[in-house]
Amino acid sequence: MMLLKAASVNNLTDARYFNVLDNAYIGLNFDALNPKNVTIEKATQLIEWLFEPLLVAEFGLHQTKEEIAFILNKFPFSGWQVDIEHPCSHEDFGIQKWLTINDKLAFFDATLTQSAYLIFSEGNVPPQHLECKAILTDIVLDEHTHAAGMLTTLQTDGWNLHLPLEERPGWSSIDLVNELLEHIGH
Repeated sequence: MMLLKAASVNNLTDARYFNVLDNAYIGLNFDALNPKNVTIEKATQLIEWLFEPLLVAEFGLHQTKEEIAFILNKFPFSGWQVDIEHPCSHEDFGIQKWLTINDKLAFFDATLTQSAYLIFSEGNVPPQHLECKAILTDIVLDEHTHAAGMLTTLQTDGWNLHLPLEERPGWSSIDLVNELLEHIGH
């Protein structure tokens, strides 16, 4: 079954939608510099409406080990995510590690990847025989995304889906996600 992760979820509509899907993770971005970030208070409000969610805490390059540890202790996260170049990418916080790999394929330490979920930017082909938990492709969903075209290029275990910002409360891009899921039979 395809692995799904909704990246940087910051509204209840998207959070509840992904909460009921099988094998789907909900990413909460705690990077204050990210336009889709959530505060601890907002994360608390979202999580209160969810039933046993699979949560991944997402962090920016500038966030410290102490800040990451503080946030990870606040909620029942299944995993945490940083860029592979983050100073904390070697850390073990006792939960699943997710690493974002952009255009730096030749420069990362393969020992980091053995037990991690890896997220490669769209169009960036993972190296052959890479040992890891799973490989996901970063997908930015918008009105120009075509599910059938994406399926022909998918060579990974799943998708890290970036949904558009919610236009107003209750107005989400779930139709785009539904179209994709119908094509893969999820």
